[in-house]
Amino acid sequence: MNHNVLGVYVRFSSAPNASIDERKREQKHKKEFEEYLWGENRDGGLSSLLAQLKSEDYGTDVKLILLQFMVDPVKSWPLPTKDVENYRPKEQAIGVWIMIDENSYFKKSTLDRQKYVKEEIVKRLQVVGSRFAARKLDADIEQLITDVDKLL
Repeated sequence: MNHNVLGVYVRFSSAPNASIDERKREQKHKKEFEEYLWGENRDGGLSSLLAQLKSEDYGTDVKLILLQFMVDPVKSWPLPTKDVENYRPKEQAIGVWIMIDENSYFKKSTLDRQKYVKEEIVKRLQVVGSRFAARKLDADIEQLITDVDKLL
């Protein structure tokens, strides 16, 4: 059975006391980022590209690396304390957080946006790789990084 090794999750936040203009900006950002992740009609985007990478190709100790995108994090809300979460051996999974905000993503050109997301994914995978190596897990994260680099 083929499983995608890289899953995608997105969390949008909204400030409780946001102005009408801020809410419009948040909605615009939400639409833009959802289209980037899943395609205009939910038939493409980054998630479709990443779906080509199957967990079976990267060792027996990794089934899922969940890319968790936090879009426009509200500054008063608690943010994830780590960019890379702890490995969950029972699920053979690990989560990584990537922040998407005005300066890191939305003010950039399409090409620079893609470059930013790719660089952030690779950075997180490098941390995952060093953690897996330290625990002597059967996971070829170096090959995964190479494949992500080629794909994106």
